[in-house]
Amino acid sequence: CITTVFFTHDQTEALAISDRIALLHQGRLVALGAPDVLYREPSDDYTARFLGKVNVLRGVAEGAGVRVGSALLCTLASDALPGQAVRLLIRPQALRWADGMGGMAARIVSVQLLGALREYRLRLAALDAELVLAELSDAPARCGEQSVELPAAALRVLRDCGDQAAG
Repeated sequence: CITTVFFTHDQTEALAISDRIALLHQGRLVALGAPDVLYREPSDDYTARFLGKVNVLRGVAEGAGVRVGSALLCTLASDALPGQAVRLLIRPQALRWADGMGGMAARIVSVQLLGALREYRLRLAALDAELVLAELSDAPARCGEQSVELPAAALRVLRDCGDQAAG
């Protein structure tokens, strides 16, 4: 067994070769853990953004969910108190097209082909926000008005501690 410390600013490289990642920001240790845990369950905006694209929504904790704009989004885990300001993080690949009932109205603002992926910039009036949805580019391209889902299991709730560096 050999312990090696490797310094890099290349997120892909860090995720690919590491058993554990120590993420520093402005000389401070902000995250330490297994790459998959830091990616799936970031503790803050900076960690989430540093390790990949992420959508961030600001809302208020309400019951078993978070109110963002006029929509109440269901979440699985949150220790936020009712009325507390929170941020919701969701990765672009976690958003889903809702071909049936229960989706949220979204207007496609732009589409970008990125080789194996296609990214859609969506305007969701109910959230008063734009989100990015990513899917494999071999799926049929979409346009115009669509319906999307924000799965509760994919929403990460963080208490809003004011403005943080966004990375």
